[in-house]
Amino acid sequence: MLRKDAPSYMLAFADDALADPALEAPVEDDEIARPGDFVVEFRARTGPDIVGHTFIAYGRVAEDNTIADEMTAGLYPKDNIGGFVFGITGTESTMTAVPLDELIPPSIVFRHRLTSDEYARLLAAIEAARADPPDWSWVGYNCNSFVADMARVVDLKVPAGATFLAPMLLVSELKRLNSD
Repeated sequence: MLRKDAPSYMLAFADDALADPALEAPVEDDEIARPGDFVVEFRARTGPDIVGHTFIAYGRVAEDNTIADEMTAGLYPKDNIGGFVFGITGTESTMTAVPLDELIPPSIVFRHRLTSDEYARLLAAIEAARADPPDWSWVGYNCNSFVADMARVVDLKVPAGATFLAPMLLVSELKRLNSD
């Protein structure tokens, strides 16, 4: 059972986002989430895709405080760099894994503990987005828009103008707005 007084969030920064691809932004041992708890992590990483990228990782907390059988989701232009160039008005997008998300460690991570109901809603929203991904656009619907929608699905507060924030600022603001 989860303690009612334990906070449900975590924020961490990587010392050097481009240092060692095997390194992750640290998630320190604490009472925020215990092994077996459901969590979603809102992550942002640096480029080379111009301003960086936001995406989520989700699953159950393992004994070592990582996410066991980690799954990720994020919105990304299907044509990679070409999609960014032509993405002013919209381009086809993808909800598949982005190799850069595995090669470049996140620079900032906001971990939020979920109830089983919240986790089920998150899974349903991700499945719906994968079935019919929206077109990616710089000014319409981008990776930040997707991450903000997933935050709303689990009843988190989202900063105004989330679509237009730098990825690392979006994750930082999610943490700030949802700290009690």
